[in-house]
Amino acid sequence: MQLGLFGEVAVDKTRRLILRDYQRRIAGQALQFLAAGKSPLTVAATGTGKTSIAAAVVRDFPGRVLWIAHRIELVRQAIERLEHVLGERVNAETASSYSDRGRVVVASKDTVRHPSRLQRLSNYDGFELIVVDECHHSPARTYQTIFDAYPNALRYGLTATPGRLDKRGLGSFDCSTEPFGIVEASREGWLVPIRAKREKVKSVDLSGVRVSAGDFNQAELDAVYRSEESLHAIGRAILDRLGHGPCLHFATTVGTAERQAEVINRYRPGTARVVHGNTPELERRTCFSELGTRYQVLVNVGVATEGTDLPSVAVISMGRATKSQSLFQQMLGRGLRPLPGVVDISGTAQERLAAIAASQKPHCLVLDFVGSTGRHSVATAVDGLSATETDSDRSSSAAVDRVKQRLEAGEELELAGALAAEIEAEQDRQEKRRKRKERELARRLEITGQVVLESRDVRLIGLGGDIADTDQARSVLDGPPTPEQVQELGRLGSTFERLETARDARRRILELRKQLDLASPKQVALITRHMPDKVRPGLTRKQAGFWISQITKRWR
Repeated sequence: MQLGLFGEVAVDKTRRLILRDYQRRIAGQALQFLAAGKSPLTVAATGTGKTSIAAAVVRDFPGRVLWIAHRIELVRQAIERLEHVLGERVNAETASSYSDRGRVVVASKDTVRHPSRLQRLSNYDGFELIVVDECHHSPARTYQTIFDAYPNALRYGLTATPGRLDKRGLGSFDCSTEPFGIVEASREGWLVPIRAKREKVKSVDLSGVRVSAGDFNQAELDAVYRSEESLHAIGRAILDRLGHGPCLHFATTVGTAERQAEVINRYRPGTARVVHGNTPELERRTCFSELGTRYQVLVNVGVATEGTDLPSVAVISMGRATKSQSLFQQMLGRGLRPLPGVVDISGTAQERLAAIAASQKPHCLVLDFVGSTGRHSVATAVDGLSATETDSDRSSSAAVDRVKQRLEAGEELELAGALAAEIEAEQDRQEKRRKRKERELARRLEITGQVVLESRDVRLIGLGGDIADTDQARSVLDGPPTPEQVQELGRLGSTFERLETARDARRRILELRKQLDLASPKQVALITRHMPDKVRPGLTRKQAGFWISQITKRWR
């Protein structure tokens, strides 16, 4: 069977969608939730084919479907892929297009939310399912307006980054399919490995930048990256790394992006271009299609963070620091797709990994430009990798910190391998600490166990704390005071007390020793065992505590 490839969508000659194992599994889970009347959320790493998964769900869903996206590129991408898979016309609802009664409508969120559009769509049959692409935006009121227009419709959300900087949850969805993250996708050969290098640029000093709405103040952040020293240091670092392949650079503002491209082109003419939200559509498409052939560095502002397929990109350059792990992960994901035709959907994970390693894009290099951060915590490549991947246990947390330290020291690391190695090393360290504590405890139990044994002497003159729970011990305790107890009571100044049982005598001996501030029976027994020459009549608790501290130093 010959397969045609369209992005991450594979179809045969009959247009039958060919899903990867994890895509088939997730699509099946989503359909089961929908059949049960629930609204599921699918979290999958950028480049793993969320559109393919959703296309399979739309294909098998029996009702009418509204697919909404927040950018026109995502709308076009969804229409093209759905038509390729479904073999039927897909309606578009955009500023320049109007849908009809078709079963599937793909709409621009900012178009369909307007009352006039919603009113026109109400003339047709309602929608039973609303698919929300990049659904981490869905808490916004603009999305809720659309949901409110179809209160009975189920919802299906797609995202690579469910976490939001404002901590607002994705309450429009009430269940989740099995997540599929970057580490797992890379391990199975669906994404390329990540290499990371933190470039120290002194002029990129974030210590004085204020925080607004949970992230860096954009005006102050832009001033840091717009300085001549920053522009030239970043430009030189990018050019030094172009041997890895085409570069996608993220800038803070349009003005800084244009200056950064100008600096790069000053060093190497014709190397860089700029794209941003106001770039004409045709020019934007040309920039995307010619990256890696006609030029090598695309400097962008807020355009290539979501839904942009640029598989040729082999270097991600972070020229805008952020505190948001989700935003960093979105930017990181632009460079993780393998080159077209490298990955064989029918091959094994080992075969895919070998093919990627032998390709012209064996990995994606992430350049992170930060100097001093001061009090700020800044999202890094390892955060983008580990945000939803590693366990929250101590070994994983410590491993992430160690990888960050190595990056800050200037090492270039293959992140998944470095993180796995640090987790293993931390687990080994924890195991060694555990065994050391067990050995110390065993030594102490051996010592104190023998002290308890001495305290169970049937003479019961009070030398010890616990009495063995045996018939013999109970028989002695319930009997009259022993001669040894009478002698000890006399020595402690209580000759004329009338005590009925050995148990009462033992209790009274302990009380008298405490009143006289004498060393406890256990203290005496312990010192007798390890420093017998220090045991003398009238040994006080304080004196005994000092000698015991000397004994415990030996244990340490």
